[in-house]
Amino acid sequence: SAIFATRLPAQLCRFLASSGKIIRQVAANSRQSTVMDAGGLLLSSAPTLQGIMFMELVAIVISLALLQYSVFGMLVGKARGTYEIKAPAITGHPIFDRYYRVHMNTLEQLIIFIPSILVFGHFGNATVAAGLGVVFLIGRLMFLLGYVKDPAKRGPGFLIGYIPTFVLLIGGLIYAIRAAL
Repeated sequence: SAIFATRLPAQLCRFLASSGKIIRQVAANSRQSTVMDAGGLLLSSAPTLQGIMFMELVAIVISLALLQYSVFGMLVGKARGTYEIKAPAITGHPIFDRYYRVHMNTLEQLIIFIPSILVFGHFGNATVAAGLGVVFLIGRLMFLLGYVKDPAKRGPGFLIGYIPTFVLLIGGLIYAIRAAL
């Protein structure tokens, strides 16, 4: 749905500008949350559910994805110590190699996932974007568990993580094109 921002009265704008405050305005009978700067310009807007902006759900999922990536990195470090792989070597023991590949593959996926979830969430549906993001996280965990156990078992986790990313990418592109027209 279209979001309309109205300019605030000039006196109020000057007062707010002098105090450097940002207004958070939630319409009483609406499910839209609008953040405006002191000049009355729209900064962001998103549907709300009991005061929670849906784009905040997207931000939570992105933060969880980055946390998951960090944990995967810690697992690489632990495997480096366990299998005595001296830095800067990135190979040396099959199990270490698997942890390292999961970590690097996750980095490769995040490069597509993060912009895609943001575009889909902004131009499309932030709740659906967050839900797809959770599926991505589950897929990445399954990928880790499958790959470390046996590289031949990495396929299901990879697909469960990749399909939501692809949907977010293509869906975000479609929503952005619609918004531009």
